[in-house]
Parts: sequence; C-alpha cells; structure tokens
Amino acid sequence: ITRFTAPHDDATLMCIETGKRPTEEREEFITAYEGRMLGRFSLEPGMTGCEVWADSGHGARVFISADDPASVTVLNYRLPSR
Repeated sequence: ITRFTAPHDDATLMCIETGKRPTEEREEFITAYEGRMLGRFSLEPGMTGCEVWADSGHGARVFISADDPASVTVLNYRLPSR
C-alpha cells in the first residue's frame, strides 16, 4: 500500500493515462480480498478511483479522495498463478 497527497487533477490523471476514467468508489466494489489487504482503510464520501491491470497479473487499485490536494491510496498486488 502506498499513500501520498497530490493535486486532485494530477491524481485523477493516473487513472486517465491508463485508459480508465475514475469512477465513484462504493463499498460493494471492494472485494473481501482487497478489503483484507487494505486493513483499516475506509471509503470517504465522494472518493473516486480505478483499477489498473498488467498482463503479468500485477494490478493496482487507486483510491482518490475528493479533497484538493487529494489523499491517494494505491494498493499494488499480484494475483497468484493458477
């Protein structure tokens, strides 16, 4: 997990540059697996984010607060091979 602050526009650009438009985050979008990895993390009103996947099985979930500057949480993970 990586956490940092950045201007809101710059934070949303991380998603846009991967071809994903940030969407509103809701509790039901966070799977139990991600929820366990996030620990004490909780969604805030107006929080947006996106998922970014690589062909190698590596992924990242980006959470962006509505504030400016935004609080950004990036959950990096790799799916186990089957």
